[in-house]
Amino acid sequence: MSERKERPPQEDGLEKEKKVEAAESATPEGERAAATAELSAVKNAAAETSTAIEDARQKFAGDPEADAELEAIFDHSERAKARIKEIEAQLERGERIVDLNEAVNEGTQAAMELLRSRFEDAEDEKDRLPFHNAGHSVGVAARTRKILEAIERGAPDLVDERTVEIGQLAAVFHDSVQVWEPAVTKDGEFTKVIRKRLATPADAKAVGSGYAGNETASAAEAVKFIDAYNEKRRTAGSAEVFTDEDKDVIRRAIDATIPGFDPEKGTVVQPRLVKESSVITRAVALADLGESGMDPEGYLMAGDALFREESLDILDASKDAGALSDAQKDYYRKRMLGWSKFQPKFAAGRKARLEQELEGLPEAAAEVRKMFSRFDESVSGSADVAARRENMTFEELLKDMGYGEDQKTEKGVEVA
Repeated sequence: MSERKERPPQEDGLEKEKKVEAAESATPEGERAAATAELSAVKNAAAETSTAIEDARQKFAGDPEADAELEAIFDHSERAKARIKEIEAQLERGERIVDLNEAVNEGTQAAMELLRSRFEDAEDEKDRLPFHNAGHSVGVAARTRKILEAIERGAPDLVDERTVEIGQLAAVFHDSVQVWEPAVTKDGEFTKVIRKRLATPADAKAVGSGYAGNETASAAEAVKFIDAYNEKRRTAGSAEVFTDEDKDVIRRAIDATIPGFDPEKGTVVQPRLVKESSVITRAVALADLGESGMDPEGYLMAGDALFREESLDILDASKDAGALSDAQKDYYRKRMLGWSKFQPKFAAGRKARLEQELEGLPEAAAEVRKMFSRFDESVSGSADVAARRENMTFEELLKDMGYGEDQKTEKGVEVA
């Protein structure tokens, strides 16, 4: 058996240094440092070459062979200058992306703080929203990134780093304002109280308000952050990060998440998402309603959370279920079961609408379609839940649908 040679300790050290250097160069900062080093080397070489050419031309003036060789060296020098311009453009682009990434990370944190203070830590329990909270927006932002990455795989020309960053900013702010009114209606011998979100001016008008709508107000929050961030950069003597076009893109993307309802398919739709919508608009809109196709487990939890958020009368009733009459319990129980039985139809309706919602992405539709491959799991999973709940009492349904639990948010989740 041959004797294994031990590598000298210094060789192990060199190997470790190489691994560290390789890891560092894989980061944006590492890539920028490598490009800067190359730029410096190329500039030095170009300067030395130019000086040498001038010296040689004076020394060998009139020598045909020297002229030909000098011309070849000159061509090499021109190529070096062209490479300098390429590297400078690459560095400038890298700096802009790093700046944008930092800005969007700050915007994401600002949006999370808004959402938590407004919808998780609010003093009034009815303003603490089980569904439209930070966790929902984190999920939409994560799905937006995945959808944009899928679009990039199918149509690389449609998506770049800036597209993904602006898409994330739109997603985290898209539900940052939630103005609502209690909608009180007679339902036989009972009174139903549902939370009515004022999504559009028409919704607000119905309750006598001139409010522009939640989505418009949410987009304004994003624009407010952008303007403040740009102002901070200007004050520091740095270039603005966001453009007017970014603000317009974000407004349109958030506007497209305004919901409607398709009674035939029994599901929520987004009427302002059209074939001509931009990739960011499409990604944010699809992500907003994307759980049934992308995350069946999340879809089941979201359905219960939305019911708790909307059903204000049942929230009040859950505080003292023992004080309710049997008729009241039966009334609430039927509504809870009806909602549960509706969830499979909702998911099936979202599946039925997918192709229509992908019409604006002919080149990338196949890749995005792969992201929405779990509708059937959501349909079957929610049907199983509805069947399991069929024989539950009102009290058992309260527990099964999450009443009385602390709101489950994703405070520790980062949007990468």
